[in-house]
Amino acid sequence: MSMPNFTWEAGRLLGYVGRVAIAIRMNTPYNGAYDPRAPHHADDVMWLADSLHHFERLGHALQESNLQIIEDTCNTLLAIYKDYGRSDTGMKSEPAATFQRQTAFRLNEGRAILTELRDKARALRDQEQDQDLER
Repeated sequence: MSMPNFTWEAGRLLGYVGRVAIAIRMNTPYNGAYDPRAPHHADDVMWLADSLHHFERLGHALQESNLQIIEDTCNTLLAIYKDYGRSDTGMKSEPAATFQRQTAFRLNEGRAILTELRDKARALRDQEQDQDLER
């Protein structure tokens, strides 16, 4: 059986990660308009970094070409990304405000990439199962 090819999706994901990293950088003194007294800078860095660190598990699943884990991880990430859009989390700061302020990327783009990865992994897994049944 051949290894699944997620090159296109991984490329899209890397582009997205790069744009989120730019948004993080713009919430630091690198940005000439940065004001350390503005509380949203620290909150934005926290939520933006939070949105990236979860990709570690997905990276391992992709390296292993484990279709079930890819699908499960994408579902977990999609639930997390859905919560980022909520403004009633009761947390120290609300993630929705952070993601609404962003101009370098849109949260929906990340969700679309995760959905594409999940759906492809599911389709490939179903195809493998069908082939196993035919044998």
